[in-house]
Amino acid sequence: MFVDFQEIQSLGTHQFQLITATTAATANGLHALSVETGEFSKKQVETNHALGQRLLNAQSLGEIVAIQSDFARASFEDFITQATRISGLYTDLAKEVFKSAKVAPSAKSSVAASSPKGPIVAKQPSI
Repeated sequence: MFVDFQEIQSLGTHQFQLITATTAATANGLHALSVETGEFSKKQVETNHALGQRLLNAQSLGEIVAIQSDFARASFEDFITQATRISGLYTDLAKEVFKSAKVAPSAKSSVAASSPKGPIVAKQPSI
């Protein structure tokens, strides 16, 4: 079976383009995840600092318990909200990566369509 050199080269180029598109989609998704996680962490540090200030200014044990209870409730709600956001970002990341990986080749190559029953011999371009 003889295969044209240009066909083999175009198949390699197409594969490289698919890998590049998939890598770019992954990088963009991971960047969005890191930004979201960084913002959440910053918010949590600020919230914890405010909690410490409120606890230091508390006058009674009942007030401390109320402050701590409010903090626990708010922290749980923030965590659930953040987990939902992160889940959505991971879903978007997976969709983008698979969408970029499913891009069909512009022209079907006989190399990709042929069965690998025999050795492939490339034709040398004429000079």
